[in-house]
Order: sequence, then C-alpha cells, then structure tokens
Amino acid sequence: SYQTINPNLISFEKMESVSDTTINGILCKKLKSNTSYEANYVYSKNDSVFVYKENSFNLLYDFGAETGETITLGSYYRTNNGLPLIMTIDSVKTILVAGQQRKVQFVTCGDGMIIEFGGQVIRGIGNINYMFPTLDFAPVGPLRCYQETNSSLFINPYYTYGNWNK
Repeated sequence: SYQTINPNLISFEKMESVSDTTINGILCKKLKSNTSYEANYVYSKNDSVFVYKENSFNLLYDFGAETGETITLGSYYRTNNGLPLIMTIDSVKTILVAGQQRKVQFVTCGDGMIIEFGGQVIRGIGNINYMFPTLDFAPVGPLRCYQETNSSLFINPYYTYGNWNK
C-alpha cells in the first residue's frame, strides 16, 4: 500500500469533458478539472489535437507523426529561452484501450528547466503524465485510469506505482 507522512496531502485530479462549445466556428470539448477553476478547450482534426490558449488554437499532439519526427507545439508553449516547445517522437507502438487499438507515441519534450511534456502519449487520451505541458515540479499526473462513456475502465499500464488501484 502507498504510505506517506501526511495522507491528507495525497489528492487526485479528475479531468472530464463537461460540454461542447464553439470557438471561432470550431466545435470544441470543454475540459474541466476538480483542482482548477480554469477550463481548457480542445478539438481534434485528422491526426492532430489543438488547445485554445491566449485567443488562438495551439497544436498539442500530432498522432500522424512517426518515429524520428519532431513536432513544434503551438506558440503558447515556450521554453526557458523563449523558443517554441519541440516534441520528438522516439518510438511508436499500439496498445489495447477499452477494446480499441490506440497508437502510443513515446516522446521527448521539454527544456529541462521550466517546462516538461515527455513520456507516453496515447491517441484519444493524451500524455500519461499530464494532459498539457507543465512547469517543472508542478504537482500533476500521472494518468492512473481513463474511461469513455459506456466503455470499460482503462488502467494505465505505464503507471509504475500500481498500488493505487488495489
């Protein structure tokens, strides 16, 4: 079992799609978290997922990218030196999620100083560490489970501290 000095400091973030919203003529999903007042608006087109930040849509994921390719994320996400955040696809594989085959990208992304977003990214779910790039040492992640309406529960196979679901 998981032990901590103060068990009251352990909490989990529940992020869910709460409504559909149209922004600039684009139908988006409004994502709301139980730990934040700020909502995020996302939409997907073809193989890409975009998030609405600072009055524009910014690339968040590109599932069309294959091993060895790099992706420049939207201008909202900047590194310590002010450059756009670059995601490198290290490898790709397919896993089974709630009875469906899903592409997983193993990525390196972040500047090692301010912003991080590396790890595994699952199509239709997102980054298993956290849905969006975060500041280093931010108290977020990892994805423990995922469920779509009327589907079985997906337990994250990459979550290494598996005692949480026992």
